[in-house]
Amino acid sequence: MTIFSRLRTRLTGGTETSVYLGRALGEIALIVIGILIAIQVDSWNQNRQERQQEQRYIERLLEDMRFDITRSSQWFDRFDAKVAGLQAGKDYYFGDSTAPETSQLLQKIGMGGAGSRGQTLLPSPTFRELISTGNLRYIRDAKVKAEVLDYYAYKEFMEIYVGNMRSAFADYVNAGRPFSPDGTLQNDERDLPIAFARFKRPEFLELINEEMTFGYSINAVMRLQIEDGQTLIALLEDYLDSF
Repeated sequence: MTIFSRLRTRLTGGTETSVYLGRALGEIALIVIGILIAIQVDSWNQNRQERQQEQRYIERLLEDMRFDITRSSQWFDRFDAKVAGLQAGKDYYFGDSTAPETSQLLQKIGMGGAGSRGQTLLPSPTFRELISTGNLRYIRDAKVKAEVLDYYAYKEFMEIYVGNMRSAFADYVNAGRPFSPDGTLQNDERDLPIAFARFKRPEFLELINEEMTFGYSINAVMRLQIEDGQTLIALLEDYLDSF
């Protein structure tokens, strides 16, 4: 005898009323069970949807961060040329250069100003969406969430630091002649004497040293940002594999 049957018998004593009460109790039990099942199914569906949403966010974060690293790495692609240009300017100032005063030397010195106007700020669309919508809650793992927050906090600092840091080196050099990084702009030979005369002034040496300091400072910040990004990418990839 089931629990509901025993309860029905005790409540009604087996009279005709017991039939109706038994049916009523049975219907109530079915309704309650149905509600509980519906709640459980709804909770399961919600959890599944949240896990799918979390997976999509992790994949988008990975995409954004790989883009960050690719763009940041471009700084290092031209850093050697930048340092070589600054050194060429310093050698010319001190009279240690054996290179003739040609457009090629002017072009090389001009490369010392590469990136001196600050770096382009990189977008963080997925992280900004997570913060603005409150959807950061979808990331369940506390360590992963903390690492994501730390990475983007440093990235914001790095972008402000790099974006606002600049030297007047490029302005000084370009005032003597126009410059194109890809070398497509044809130099006016009449600019050469004026430009090279400016390279013998003490302020030119000061600007070289400022620009060199600027370049190596950016190097340190960018390198750390890339290393942090690679570490977080590995963590997110492992986390994604656990889904």
